[in-house]
Amino acid sequence: MNDKITFRLSVSCLFAIAGSLSLTASLWHIWRLLSCLFLSEINSESIMYYGTRTGVFAVLAVLLYAIFPDRSKSKLPSKCAFLSLSLGLMILLFRTDRILALISLVPLILGFIAMAMMASRAVNSLILPMTVFAFAVNSSLIFLVAAGIFRGLWYGVSPDFMMNFLLASITAPLISASLVRSAGHNVKHGHKAKVLSEQSLVKLYVSSLACAFQDFALMLQTGLAYSFVMFMLVTNLSGSKFPDKSALFYLGAVLICAMLLLLSTWFQYTAFALYRDYDKDADTALARLIGSCIFLLFMSLPLLYIDWRMTISALWVLPVTFLLSRVNAFISVSPLILRLAPASTVLTGALLFSQGKLTANVFLLFIMTVSKLYDPLEIALSARTGD
Repeated sequence: MNDKITFRLSVSCLFAIAGSLSLTASLWHIWRLLSCLFLSEINSESIMYYGTRTGVFAVLAVLLYAIFPDRSKSKLPSKCAFLSLSLGLMILLFRTDRILALISLVPLILGFIAMAMMASRAVNSLILPMTVFAFAVNSSLIFLVAAGIFRGLWYGVSPDFMMNFLLASITAPLISASLVRSAGHNVKHGHKAKVLSEQSLVKLYVSSLACAFQDFALMLQTGLAYSFVMFMLVTNLSGSKFPDKSALFYLGAVLICAMLLLLSTWFQYTAFALYRDYDKDADTALARLIGSCIFLLFMSLPLLYIDWRMTISALWVLPVTFLLSRVNAFISVSPLILRLAPASTVLTGALLFSQGKLTANVFLLFIMTVSKLYDPLEIALSARTGD
């Protein structure tokens, strides 16, 4: 490797790390904005301040990622970006609540155990370990809500715990996804375009529906976390314990979410296996892309009904992303545009809330939803571009 390539690779790594730190700062400002909404007296100036800073750091992160795109075969800058983002968010979590930070690591440990199972030659079929692996790394919100329930039953909860739980619910899934993508980032997903037979199309559509099913199961966790936060808000948070009936209700909801996630994950990898058995060149990345588009279409309808202005601020990144993905010069940058959606949603929400046109509960609903809304599409686009 000559000096010019080494220098460019080093600069790309530094810019990727700086972009991850900027994205971490953006998420921290979202948390501070939520603290202003629910813990202190509402101050429109503070809300606009944190909303604006959220947008600035998010745009800065995308610019830093895009200035020196990752063109190396080793994908070292991308790995540095994912690892530094995970490390920055973990430090942020440990500084706020060590217990929640440790609980958010449990799914990761289970996931890497499953990854070790996949690497073992004793495993004949990869459907079971892949199902366990995907379920583990995607179930961080289930573990966090269960931990919050037992915390409320045994010790009671406080406003500070509620805010720490909010931070964990926003950052923990991102930590899991970043660590997994950094570990498996050297896998190639590119596929050449080809004409599909009727049977291949059927299996492609079934695989796409399986992906959409899993995406809805993942979003159901976000709904559970939002409902749990609303429950903590209306409950006396002066250290009192949860009522037994409420705790049983949420424990049942946790079990249902876990079962649906496990079932949808198994269905997805079974559909992928059948697709690959029929066609060795099966384009599972395309199935993920179609499934994520189906998921976004159905998710946009209730969001439009709740508040069309906030929905537009969340969905504007879709046409921009797909337009950029059609241009070869910007194909590697297009998934990054999706990361601007939470920031634009926060900035729009801060403006509407300061004008009295948006309630705090709806604001929180959009923040929690949009923070997870584009995860499936970003993964699908990255897989299609081999990024």
